[in-house]
Amino acid sequence: MVATAIAHLNPEAAGQSLHRTVVGNLRHFVPKLTVLGGKSLATVELLGLQRHKAMVKGYLASLINPRFVPTGLKTAIFVGTLLFAINHGSALWHREMTRDRWLAVLLTYLMPYLVNVHGQYSSSKPRGVPKAQP
Repeated sequence: MVATAIAHLNPEAAGQSLHRTVVGNLRHFVPKLTVLGGKSLATVELLGLQRHKAMVKGYLASLINPRFVPTGLKTAIFVGTLLFAINHGSALWHREMTRDRWLAVLLTYLMPYLVNVHGQYSSSKPRGVPKAQP
């Protein structure tokens, strides 16, 4: 089906070998393209995956980085307490807290910490090469 669509759009591309790639959970075929100094599209995707893995590893390490933890904890306590009062205050007051609610409370405090540390980590990473000013 994809080859038929490619043949209609570009008859020369129909004869190219198609390489299977995985993007997220979707599997599809793309024509082999040469980009970025002779690297194939599959190589470019692999380089992107390696960069992504390195970024995730860096973020996970930043979760216990002494530079980020104090601000993350302060944010988690402040924002988590506000969210706890809004979402679970009535249940706590009426003594209706179940095990599932306590699990939700744990997530209520954990998410602000994760988001705050992610923001600190993202802003601490060096950006690309600065553009020359005219």
